Order: sequence, then structure tokens, then C-alpha cells
Amino acid sequence: MSEYLYSTPPIDRSVALRRHVMGTSMHTFGAWGYREIQVPLLHHFKAVSSGFSEAEIERSFRVVDQDGNLMLLRPDITPLVAQAFSKMRAPRLPFKVSYTHKIVRVERSFNRDELESYQIGMEYIGGDPALADIEVILVALEVMNSLSVNDFRLSIADHKLAQYLLKSCGAPLRIRQDLQRALIARDTDELRSLLRKLGTRSKYVEALLVMASLRGGRRQLEQLLELFPNDPVVTTRINYLSKIRHALEELGYGEQARIELGELTGASYYTGISFAILAEGAMREIGHGGRYDHLLESFGRSVPAAGFSMSLETILQVLNIQDVLPSGLQEPQVEKLVVPDEDGLDVLKAALEKRRMNQPVCLVSPHKKGR
Repeated sequence: MSEYLYSTPPIDRSVALRRHVMGTSMHTFGAWGYREIQVPLLHHFKAVSSGFSEAEIERSFRVVDQDGNLMLLRPDITPLVAQAFSKMRAPRLPFKVSYTHKIVRVERSFNRDELESYQIGMEYIGGDPALADIEVILVALEVMNSLSVNDFRLSIADHKLAQYLLKSCGAPLRIRQDLQRALIARDTDELRSLLRKLGTRSKYVEALLVMASLRGGRRQLEQLLELFPNDPVVTTRINYLSKIRHALEELGYGEQARIELGELTGASYYTGISFAILAEGAMREIGHGGRYDHLLESFGRSVPAAGFSMSLETILQVLNIQDVLPSGLQEPQVEKLVVPDEDGLDVLKAALEKRRMNQPVCLVSPHKKGR
């Protein structure tokens, strides 16, 4: 007994979309030579806590196992990859891996708190830093374009430059944190107020206001060089950013990737250039990336590294299901085979034969026929 079932249970389009995003991203990573890595959900807190800041630990979840050990549910993948790398005997460099993992942490959104989400990303450990920085950005751009995310931009900043200028203001750590928050918020009035109270020299005030400007691009770099023509730290960082910007323009990404020195969001472990991926319609940044040369030191290994990660849930906010799902993803025409209550062996044999020819089948009991 068989018939064609034209009204099969509808495909869950959201599930299909999630699978498409993860599959497309991992395919892109693989095409650039990144091997997939798996890290456990639970980790001994003492073994990995050095890779997380106090703020990140506060947003995480900890449990006690049956032996009384404090365990951490993974709140971020990058420090866990760094810890796994540090335990390898003689890893070949550069060490290039990718992942798609669920993470558990309090993630603030405009209308709710998120606890579980999927993090998709890649890590480039070792190798030439300049090449790694450019490659990580190129892969991030390709992932976004492959997913057909419209109206996105990749904003490049520099944590090393920002921290140097903030420290040069003479502010204590707490005030530096307030200054950085105002800088990220592009709140020039708050910046001026804080710097005036500190009695900061005018060129540092002007430099931070330049960084907070909404007008990014080459002009930001030129203005900082005009303010600090003989400062070796500033000139080195500006020249490096100029090199990155020029490379991206030459490679055809001048419109999608641009310098925005105030975009200093992302993980606390970034030490050099960083970037944020933003898109129209997303409630927060889609992803972050950058250089984190000191993170592996916390696990006993001094190796330069860079990478990026993005939030699957945030990507879904900006995708149109009809535009991005593969055209072949249609509800299949499934042949329904009714298995008799008594002896259904012949029907099972028929089902196996069809499956060996890659034909879709659906086994049902007689009393479910027609449902």
C-alpha cells in the first residue's frame, strides 16, 4: 500500500534558516582552511577563569558538580580555544580553527535578557599578525556576504591606540573606564566634562574627541597624526591601521569595511585592532573580532592570535527567510507507506529499497492514514 503525500508536515522555516546560517558560515571557514574544533560545555572554573574578565564571569553561569568542583558553563568560545591550544604538545602554526557552539551567559538586548545563544566563529593563532588581521576581516566579510546580509558594515578600531591615549590622560583606572564608555557612546559632552575635571592637556582632549566622532575613515587617522606627529606609539598604530585600510580598499571592500576609532566594543581581551559587525535592524552588534595577543599568556603560552565570532540569534534578526534559504529547500514530495498491523515486513523491505535509491518515504500506521 502506498500513496503520495502532498500535504506533509510543513518545514520549520526558522530551524531551516538556522541550519542554513551555520552551514554557510562553516563552509566559508572550511574554504579558508579553518578546521572545526569542539570544546566542552562544562569546564573547571579554576582552569579557565584566567581567560575571562570579572565582568564576563559575572555574566556567566557556574554550577557545582557531584565532587564539589566549581564548574563554568562556557560563556565565550575564544578563551576556551586558547586554553585547549595551550595544552597541545606541539601544535603546528598557524593554528586555524572554526566552531559553532551554544554559549550560556546573560546577554543584554533592548527588550529582554538572553541566556542561551549560538556563537559562530574562527580563531587564527600564530602566524604573521598583519596577514592574520587582514585574513580574519576578509573571512568575516565573506561570511556576511554569503549570508546575503544587507546594509551591514564592518567598523575597525584599535584597542592599543585607545588604551594608550586614555592612559596618557593621566586618569586613574576607574576614570579611564568612564572615558571609554563615553567614547563608545560617542558622548562628546561627557568626554569633555570628564577630561576638564582631570585637567587633561588639550591635544589629548582633541584626540579623544576625534576618536568619538561619527565621521570615521581616513580623516580620523590623519587628524591623530597631525596631533601626534612625533609620538612613536601613535604613529606606529596609525600607520598599521592605514595599511589595513589600504589593503581592504584595494581588495574591493572599501565600502563595507571602514575605520571608526570609537567602535571599541567587544571582548576585554582585545589588544590591537578590533572590529564590530553592525547591520540595519539588528538589536545589537552581529559580531566582534580582533587581535588578542595576551590571552594565551594567561594559560602559559605566549602566542599572538586573532579571530572573530558572531551571534546566530542576531543574524536571524536581519535575514529574510524567503531571500536567503536555498531554492532547493522545498517541502518534499514524500511517498507514504502504510505498515499493516499484522505483518509489515514487505512494506519495510520496500521502504529500504526506496531509501537505497535516495527516495523519500514516510512510514505510517493504518489508523494514521489520511492525517
